[in-house]
Amino acid sequence: MLKKTLLLFLLLNIFSSCYKNTDNFISHRGSFVKLIITHNVKICDKANCYQANDRAAASGFVIWYKNTSHVLTAGHACSYEIPKGLETDGIKITIKTFVRATDLKMKQYELEVVKVSKEDDLCLLKGDVNLWPMRISNKKPKIGDKVYNIGAPAGIFSRNMVPILEGIYSGDIKNMSAYTIPSMPGASGSPIVNKKGNLVGVLHSVHEEFDHFVLSPTLDRVNKFLDQ
Repeated sequence: MLKKTLLLFLLLNIFSSCYKNTDNFISHRGSFVKLIITHNVKICDKANCYQANDRAAASGFVIWYKNTSHVLTAGHACSYEIPKGLETDGIKITIKTFVRATDLKMKQYELEVVKVSKEDDLCLLKGDVNLWPMRISNKKPKIGDKVYNIGAPAGIFSRNMVPILEGIYSGDIKNMSAYTIPSMPGASGSPIVNKKGNLVGVLHSVHEEFDHFVLSPTLDRVNKFLDQ
């Protein structure tokens, strides 16, 4: 009887350990923030000024950068493209960007843009965000590896709730990594992590005709952006 009890105890410990190992990524969801980004656009000619606001929702997460907590997201979320033909002689355009982040406890933070990369579609933000930073993986995923995405597609987000999606790393296309993860607008800037919860990518694009195919800058490009 004692032997059977000991055997059962050992088996339970083994399965318990396996379960914890496969769910390590869940503990890193606390790094996630939902972003509301407002671009205040002021257009002035010689006689009058006109003002408009362009607002968008995105996803982001906290990382450690230069010994301080920062937020990483998609570059296009932080940028405002001036429509072609609008910039002409005698027209002055001023753009101010305001970023508000909300964590899973519904605490809000005001952020400001540090730098943006159009090439890699990445944006770094700073502010007094007191959240545990997400660790960056020291190696890229292998083709076929399962990954997880923590994001807010369509703005789906609530207190202590953010969608967690599964996907597969499918390979690289030039400086981008391809993943089969269901997505849609609102998830831009969300982290893609391995089973340990370490960052391997930042979702920035979803295919127009197949919303289970997304792109991220490669892990090397993410590291290069942060090292610059």
